[in-house]
Amino acid sequence: MFHFLRALKAPATPVPQPIETAPRDGTRILGWDVLNKEWSIIHFSASPDPAWNGWFHYGDPMGGAKVSHWLPMPEPIQA
Repeated sequence: MFHFLRALKAPATPVPQPIETAPRDGTRILGWDVLNKEWSIIHFSASPDPAWNGWFHYGDPMGGAKVSHWLPMPEPIQA
């Protein structure tokens, strides 16, 4: 019974979602870079200028990187 109650109190672990479902409003998210096999902090820019339209990593265009999945950013640590 104790394990069941502890599981109820545990925070839910986010499940990676397809990148097509990611927010495109400038919200920073974690994106899975297929080529480098790592998570990166990214955001989407919907600019009328094609050079600035798409997924960005710290303000730089991701270029040839392929992002397949995303997760929300974790909550900040409360010190």
